[in-house]
Amino acid sequence: MKRSHLTASAGAFFALLVFSIGGPAIPAAKPAKRAPGPTEITAREATFDNRTHEASFSGEVVVKDPEFGLSCERLSVYLKKPAEPAPAGAAANPKPQNGADGGSGIDKAIAEVDVVITMDKLDAAGKPQRYVGRGKKAIFDNTSGVLTLSGWPQIAESLNGSLSKQILSREEGCVIVIDRAGKIDVKGYHTTTLKEVGAPEPALR
Repeated sequence: MKRSHLTASAGAFFALLVFSIGGPAIPAAKPAKRAPGPTEITAREATFDNRTHEASFSGEVVVKDPEFGLSCERLSVYLKKPAEPAPAGAAANPKPQNGADGGSGIDKAIAEVDVVITMDKLDAAGKPQRYVGRGKKAIFDNTSGVLTLSGWPQIAESLNGSLSKQILSREEGCVIVIDRAGKIDVKGYHTTTLKEVGAPEPALR
């Protein structure tokens, strides 16, 4: 079966999602500037419903963005409904109303089955950092800016290729919740590992 490709404008949403995973806190009032470039979603099947404002992708779903990577088996994106037209004679609002980031138009997104989210960036000293989140399911609420990982979730942060922090669930019912400011709340039995930079990096389960 031929794989389908889509270049989408939902990059602002995905950037917010991945920026939430660990690392320095990012104030919601001043989100990090998005790197230029398109967001490409590759999947075996895709469905778009303009009536319900939903899009779904399935089968080896891979999202490539200048700032992050996402892979899963199913991805559902729920868009905000277009704003109602302004009454005749009313002043136009120059700023978009949809999306907490000022125009992504994303209400909620759900990634399912073998979810892997990665982000590579440089820290203040110019050293490479990588953040990786894994789980059976990931739900992002764009209104609250909250990302919820469930189903044996785990998060790892590495600097210069060496693991510096890892949160690993020890039961399937464990849930990891990350907000837009970088706060992490772990609910359930888990292990947190802190490593000095330069120590050998253990393989993720």
